[in-house]
Amino acid sequence: MDDVWRNVFKYLTVTERIRYERVCIRWMKLLREYWKELKSIDTTVLFVSVEFKSWNKCMKAILARCSRKLLSFSYGYEPLYGAHEPIKQLDPKIFSKLLRKSPFLATLKISRCFLPKETVSLLRKVPPVLQKIEEFFQEVSSDQMF
Repeated sequence: MDDVWRNVFKYLTVTERIRYERVCIRWMKLLREYWKELKSIDTTVLFVSVEFKSWNKCMKAILARCSRKLLSFSYGYEPLYGAHEPIKQLDPKIFSKLLRKSPFLATLKISRCFLPKETVSLLRKVPPVLQKIEEFFQEVSSDQMF
């Protein structure tokens, strides 16, 4: 029966997965297993149905649930998926937590988002195993943030 629930959970959005953890202990355990097995976070795919204002909140929830086995992280959006998407901001607290949480991070992609100076300074602290870093961002100071 657990396999059936795992298949059902694959079709849920990120926010639904997080909310459904509260339904019962069994669902919480199954969904926590899903997060622990996650090796790649791509916001283009995971955050399709997440409102713009909830991005940082969802990222915090995902990073709290995923394991230290995270190998790939992609933040921002691809123009192929939506050329008129609002530009996101990578919060320094979230980026710092990502770097602490994922010592085996091999690929980091930051695209089409604002990076405060604090976040840019954290780029110097990337894990030593990082093999690939792609950046396409706009740097803004804290007084320019919206």
